[in-house]
Amino acid sequence: MAFDRATAEIPESVKARGIVDRATGIERARASRQWLQDAAWDALNRTDQLQNSHFVVTGLATRAAGLHDGVVHALETDNPFGAYTMLRSYAENAAAVLYATDHPEKLDRILGLGDTNPITMGTITNYAQQGSKRFGAFKEVYHDLSAFAHPMSRPIFASAKPNGDNRVQWALEPAFKYDSDFLVACAQVVELAEANSHLLVEYADAQDWK
Repeated sequence: MAFDRATAEIPESVKARGIVDRATGIERARASRQWLQDAAWDALNRTDQLQNSHFVVTGLATRAAGLHDGVVHALETDNPFGAYTMLRSYAENAAAVLYATDHPEKLDRILGLGDTNPITMGTITNYAQQGSKRFGAFKEVYHDLSAFAHPMSRPIFASAKPNGDNRVQWALEPAFKYDSDFLVACAQVVELAEANSHLLVEYADAQDWK
């Protein structure tokens, strides 16, 4: 999802989501949370026999909903630092569901049960970055979000905007530097809600829940 921040052009991929301004961005981001609820109930209503594998759904669906709500709140308060950091965690959540789906033999390690050696976050994100077609955008999205989530050049300069004659405009209160950044973040919320929801259902499809 490349775009020119300086010219504040809205990417076509963002417009395709029906996001054309801040109001529609917040609206689409907030509404996409329903997909998580639908996916969770789809998965959990397949059996009334509780198994360890159900905790992947209950835990990661609730975590996804919490992160979703947190990102939307950060967007509503114009806080890019909160939004990008939680979006990164939101992406990791989807990556964890993908890993659990493809590695059922490692369920106890994923859940940290017994004396098993827990799976690390690095193992999960490395697997997602291999380019699985089910979450093919992970590598690009995760790299972009990590660049803002860590105290490096992009977030360092996020609070300053050129103001002509070698001057800059700075404020202590966080704010999105460009509207296009804000709209892309809104689209990322929608995309990650979609990815988490789809992968939760895919995980349930792979289980022997009867």
